[in-house]
Amino acid sequence: INGTAYVGMGVNSVSLTDFYKYDANLDAWTRLADFPGTGFVGRLFSIGGKAYACSGKQLWRFDPLANSWVQLSDLPGMLYNPSVVVAGTVAYLAGGEQPGPVIVDEFWEFRPSTGLWIRRPDLPTSGMNNAVGFTLNGKIYLYSGYSMESGIWSPLESFLIYNPNP
Repeated sequence: INGTAYVGMGVNSVSLTDFYKYDANLDAWTRLADFPGTGFVGRLFSIGGKAYACSGKQLWRFDPLANSWVQLSDLPGMLYNPSVVVAGTVAYLAGGEQPGPVIVDEFWEFRPSTGLWIRRPDLPTSGMNNAVGFTLNGKIYLYSGYSMESGIWSPLESFLIYNPNP
């Protein structure tokens, strides 16, 4: 966000809440307001100068100017470790897992301007967890990740392309 990197949260036998920014020009780390949510096993993304943290059902927005978090509208379902790709002013969450764990093929769109979640057609896979995602020329690309069959994690070799504006 504006030339500054933001990192934090995660799990290390307990859920971590610390949040930092890194200024490459000063080669300096600064601790920021702790993440107020619970059980963070999710993804961070940024749109419009704000950071967003999505984990489980929770969605939070971090305002770097105010150094504060605000909880936003929950995701309609429970979702951990999805791929998150930002295309312009829209975030897309693809796949992930639900408690169990159950790997899912859900595909969601989030528009910060409206605060609404929109379910898009499911991924054409039996599920995808922790995939790599990026945008190129207006399309969303998802690669690899993991699936689960009979309780065994298996790497995927899927490569999916989604056009959000057909």
